[in-house]
Amino acid sequence: MTDTSIQFEQSLDYLLSRLGKKSWEQPLKLLEEKLRQIPVEECSFAVELINMLHQLNEALTADVDTPLSQMAAIRIASFECWTFRFFKETPEGRRYLEPLTSSVSDFCHAISIQQSSSQFPAPDIIKRWAREHLQ
Repeated sequence: MTDTSIQFEQSLDYLLSRLGKKSWEQPLKLLEEKLRQIPVEECSFAVELINMLHQLNEALTADVDTPLSQMAAIRIASFECWTFRFFKETPEGRRYLEPLTSSVSDFCHAISIQQSSSQFPAPDIIKRWAREHLQ
């Protein structure tokens, strides 16, 4: 585990504890593990996520009735990481990986990454995933 991974996990643990959302830890860690394939100089899901959790913490401090799950779904769907496409070249042709549904192991072996001008999956699918996994 790298220093960056340790820092991310410590920050994630701390912020989720503050928000009372420890149940979010596993799905967010799995998603980060997949999206860390994006070169850091291009984009960092971990940085976007930690920044979002800080913002949610500030919102919760200002208003204890802040709808955290709804806010998280909206904000996660706007992350830059969704403009990156992950794919593998196979004998059958190019196979795209979907970060929300593909396994972590799919992202560990000889994948290529390309940035696009649009999000994938679509924002409504990202929001649905977040509402289902971040309650």
